[in-house]
Amino acid sequence: MKKLLSSLLALTLLFAGINNVHAQKAPLSDSAKAAKKAARAEKKAAKAQAAAAATTTTTTPATTTVKPVPATPPATTTTTTAPATAKAKTVTQGVNKTADKAVGTDAKGRTIYEGSKGGRYTLTPAGNKEYIKKTN
Repeated sequence: MKKLLSSLLALTLLFAGINNVHAQKAPLSDSAKAAKKAARAEKKAAKAQAAAAATTTTTTPATTTVKPVPATPPATTTTTTAPATAKAKTVTQGVNKTADKAVGTDAKGRTIYEGSKGGRYTLTPAGNKEYIKKTN
């Protein structure tokens, strides 16, 4: 009988302790919850507005000036223009931090290095070694 009473008392205290308010974390009142929610929404709106302002670009109209054409054009004029969209592609290579010997370049323009044991590799843009498989 004592065991039954002591176990009932332990269960009652256990379940009663679940709903107790602890001193470290007091429950928020409804007004505090609403204020916290409003502050979060305001912060989110400000962040979105800042992002929108950063991505918005303003364009200004281009002004052109017209030069008067002389009555007699110059005797000879030659102008050569390069295409505006032609850009040379460059291969970015990592920095070789070892004393390995540069042996040559591959088809993509990357430098091939030879290690101390005879293995050949190229460097990635991040500087990691990418070993080349030997062909027999």
